[in-house]
Amino acid sequence: MSAHTPGPWRFEPAPHRAHWILGVTSVALTTMPNEANARLIAAAPALLVALESMVERFDGFVEHDGSTLSIDMARAAIAKAKGGG
Repeated sequence: MSAHTPGPWRFEPAPHRAHWILGVTSVALTTMPNEANARLIAAAPALLVALESMVERFDGFVEHDGSTLSIDMARAAIAKAKGGG
């Protein structure tokens, strides 16, 4: 898998038609309910960096119940974003 388009990306609403996500390329989402999706997609690069930072910082963290569920979930999300799992 090739690397994703690096951020930052930004969301720009376009009145009466598409919402745009701008990075190296532009993507138009043409229906109004897609505004929430467009904002989430635009935030994806920053969210990935934040998750990676948290996993690095809290590697080995064990929750009060003895599980590592939160870190495991973060690792799974990172892997999914990078084309694995």
